[in-house]
Amino acid sequence: MGTKSFRLFVCIIMLFSPVLANDYRQRIVLNNLFTNTNYPSIQIALEQVNTQLLSQIDRQFYFNETEGMIECDVGIGIKTFFDMLNQSPSLNVLFTDACQNVLTYISETATYFKLPIISFTDSDLSLLTKDRYPYFYHIVPSDHSHNRVRTQLLHYFNWTRFGLIYQHGSKYTLVANDLSNLVAMDKTQFEVNLTRGLAYRHGPEWQKDNARYMKGLLTDFKTRDVRIIIANFNQTIATQMFCHAAREHIYGSRYQWIILGFPSLSDWWYEPTNCSKQELIRAINGTLQTRVPRFSIDTNQNRSDNVLEYLKIYSEMNKTYFDAYAYDTIWSLAYLYQIQSLHNQSNIEIFKKHLETIDFIGATGRVRYLNGGRIGEILVEQFVACRMMTDGTCISPCYEEEDDCNLTVVKVFLAKNSESKIDPPILYKLNPIMWHGNGPPRDRTNQTIEFQHIYISVFISISICSGIGLFISCTFLAFNIHFQSHRFIRMSSPALNNLILCGCMLAYMSIIVMGINSSLFIKKSYREIIMNIICPIRVWILCISFTLAFGSMFSKTWRVHSIFTNINT
Repeated sequence: MGTKSFRLFVCIIMLFSPVLANDYRQRIVLNNLFTNTNYPSIQIALEQVNTQLLSQIDRQFYFNETEGMIECDVGIGIKTFFDMLNQSPSLNVLFTDACQNVLTYISETATYFKLPIISFTDSDLSLLTKDRYPYFYHIVPSDHSHNRVRTQLLHYFNWTRFGLIYQHGSKYTLVANDLSNLVAMDKTQFEVNLTRGLAYRHGPEWQKDNARYMKGLLTDFKTRDVRIIIANFNQTIATQMFCHAAREHIYGSRYQWIILGFPSLSDWWYEPTNCSKQELIRAINGTLQTRVPRFSIDTNQNRSDNVLEYLKIYSEMNKTYFDAYAYDTIWSLAYLYQIQSLHNQSNIEIFKKHLETIDFIGATGRVRYLNGGRIGEILVEQFVACRMMTDGTCISPCYEEEDDCNLTVVKVFLAKNSESKIDPPILYKLNPIMWHGNGPPRDRTNQTIEFQHIYISVFISISICSGIGLFISCTFLAFNIHFQSHRFIRMSSPALNNLILCGCMLAYMSIIVMGINSSLFIKKSYREIIMNIICPIRVWILCISFTLAFGSMFSKTWRVHSIFTNINT
């Protein structure tokens, strides 16, 4: 009986020991401000880090869920943030998917409380200004990463001349300025041929003004012969812009659009416009975009069992675009707090000193940080017109006018950084690009300088004819001088006749001089010297010959006119 009681006691202890251990583990509260409650990846990541990584240091993450969603409302977001501060004055970290306008105010306010904020959805460049937002971090590669990939694309296809279109607003204006700075610092002589900002106003009353402005903008690009167009705008403007591009014929083999991709699971080109579906497909077909991947497509990486388990679950669950980034954020925080336990540093110190030491393979690829931003993968994708089949596959190409022709997104490059965080990303080709012509469009109209000269056989033939004319003119001049005292010759103004003949002789000589070119001289050293003498002679000899011949002929005509006028009077 005593033995049975002892065994029962041991079983109870073993059963409840994990629970008791969890109660004594230090809780690290992760506070959140969410616009969407559907992030199953967070719970999966919490279970993994709590049972494997943090259990080794007697810590665990506790997810403090906010009641309700803040949406994209600044007022609600700030109120929820201060309510959170009132409930728990000593916050560890704020974990959020808030949109850019809400993040701006919350990040600025969090500076006074020295509260780290980490976003797994935002990529705005303005929030990486450490002077203003010293405690803001994000795991999505920033828009600066997109610009670095775009610069590599320009190098890859040898495009050195391009134009910029950007939507007015802090996000897209900063992206355009950042790209201009990048190409200015590049050793390649890039030429930003034309830059235009787009002030788009929403509402039916502004449709005519928006249409007129877009048409004028695209006309400027067409007039300036801008072939490579890099554009930064939202989805609504994208459909309107490509609608006008279809009407202005700014698409096809002569043009290449490169846009900032939208992290969306829906097909944005179905938004209503004044264009038909076929017109939009025709304009968008072939467009390139840079976009962050939903999860890493690089199969060569050494993924952990946790990541492989998550990706297996990920393929089956109802997910949003940034689910995998939320998963990697939890693991990033877990590694940070593991470092904190070793160095016994404050919450702020580990973010400032040790965030950039994190390096692991997550669901979205290799996770590394630099200056508060993520060094990660960027996809280069292409919109391709294809025919939808009954099994859901898309066969390309197809004619845009066909009813079953649609757009699909094809991954063409994967951009990854090397071991160095500051080196330009490397483009890894995934699929061939579908060009409208025989290859990439040219970035300008080529101007070829071609030296043309008269064939030597033609030159000799014309020179012989001119020589005959020159000989005849000399014969007539000698005849005119020898018989100048003859009555008929004397009455025909022999002096003017001589001038006419001299003019004809010079004209025949000018034909020979005009035919002389540098190809006639074997020694290159003499070519420039001789041509520098002959070129001005060409101009003067023809002018003098015309002046002598025509002037003398006009004088004779005037003399005859004067004689007959005097007789009649």
